[in-house]
Amino acid sequence: MRKVVFVGGSSYSGSTFLDLMLANSRDGFSCGEVSQMFYPFRQHHFNIICGCGDPECLLWHNIQRAGVDRLYDTIFELFPSVSYIVDSSKDPLWIQQRTKTLIRSGVGVENVLIWKTPEEYYHSCAKRGQERRWENAWINYHRLYFRMIDDWHAVRCADVVASADSLRLLCEQIGLPYFEGKHRYWEKVHHMLFGNHSAKRHLYQKGTKAYERSNKVQRDSFKKYADHQFSEVSHQAIVSERPSLSSKEGCRPRISPISEQIMRVLESQSIAPHKSQEPDKDQCRVTEIIDRLKASKAYEFRRRTRRDIRTRTMRLFMQLKNG
Repeated sequence: MRKVVFVGGSSYSGSTFLDLMLANSRDGFSCGEVSQMFYPFRQHHFNIICGCGDPECLLWHNIQRAGVDRLYDTIFELFPSVSYIVDSSKDPLWIQQRTKTLIRSGVGVENVLIWKTPEEYYHSCAKRGQERRWENAWINYHRLYFRMIDDWHAVRCADVVASADSLRLLCEQIGLPYFEGKHRYWEKVHHMLFGNHSAKRHLYQKGTKAYERSNKVQRDSFKKYADHQFSEVSHQAIVSERPSLSSKEGCRPRISPISEQIMRVLESQSIAPHKSQEPDKDQCRVTEIIDRLKASKAYEFRRRTRRDIRTRTMRLFMQLKNG
């Protein structure tokens, strides 16, 4: 049965490299953050560059012409050997909408939520100079995800980085093929769209235009690194990268009670090699916490309205700019 795996997660959570790892199979396909092609909100979303590194590749232009409702059907048609697609668009609004279409067409759906602890997420934001209101962003994403996605598997980013067993267990849970070395996603040509350049630069050999482009985007975004040398050393290696921030930055943020509740949910639902895979006796309690944490209908409506307005505004801006 053909299926689509949606990888969710707050920004800088590791969704891009997990997407690439899961799709690293002859019958897998990574489409990255494809929702941004149909709901663009930044200028670079209009500059469609295929992740394969070939500037002449028109794959995504052809898929875009087929339309959003035929997105996954078109990919399956263009790649007959593909039996599953990984989509790391992350947006719960997109995931819910696409899931309804897929279920009607008889395509299976799996949801994976990759997450970082509040301290890890703060670090990812701070090194990019985006630590303002970091906790609100982390909380709001997970509350909206809990509201809109019913069935999901969770995995902590640090566990995937530290142990191949976490990736193996996740593949077993969602019914994807696993083999030794599956984490070395750069050994396959991927056509993924957009996504985090910290992960994407591993796809390219040093010295190529694609590598230099991804490396430049990565370096420009890491505004507060004390040392950039790690990025060269770690090329084509999955490592935990925590270089020092400037001295004025705090290293351990204060965590609110609601963040602690979200952490409890994520930890209880996560797949990890050291964790017992026996059914959780306290699952009813976790379900109650999730229900309390879910975002309101009003928040969902505001997010949907803001997304649509932002997309229309950006399209109008680009028309005027290019017109």
